[in-house]
Amino acid sequence: MDYTLESRGETVTAAAERTGPDRFTANVKGKDYAVTVLRVSDFELRLTVDQGGEVLSHTVFVGPEPGGKCVVVNGVSYSIRDLALERDRPGRKKGLSEGPGKVTPPMPAVVKRILVKEGDLVEKGDPVIVVSAMKMEASLGAPYRGQVEKINVKLEDKVSPGQILVDITPMPEQGDEA
Repeated sequence: MDYTLESRGETVTAAAERTGPDRFTANVKGKDYAVTVLRVSDFELRLTVDQGGEVLSHTVFVGPEPGGKCVVVNGVSYSIRDLALERDRPGRKKGLSEGPGKVTPPMPAVVKRILVKEGDLVEKGDPVIVVSAMKMEASLGAPYRGQVEKINVKLEDKVSPGQILVDITPMPEQGDEA
């Protein structure tokens, strides 16, 4: 299966093919990987990745977020959208009409730092909150440019996937105001 993914402003073409019940091969940016997946929970995966003899293990957390998935690898958070899937969805509206942006954790976690306050302006991808799960910290970013409307948590709160931590009201991208 072919994918066109967007993360942190970069668009990447990837291909994946299942080779067994818990195995697949992937080609990302021209590099081939053999991947074995162990599902630990609904949100946690353990991946063993072999790239031509170099084998690495990763704990990965995956959770839903507006417009795609939030994937946390080694404590670094990525917002992933499949652009081809989004483009092919009939009746899909894009842009600011999607309503307030919400920042939610991809896995059960504890709030460690709140990096913004209500009324702050944020750019797409700016870190707004830091959560910790299984001794790994993940920075959750703004889904787009906007103004922080409401912070719904405080330090050391235990949070769950889908729980809205920060509401952000969208604003036009710079240069789009015309």
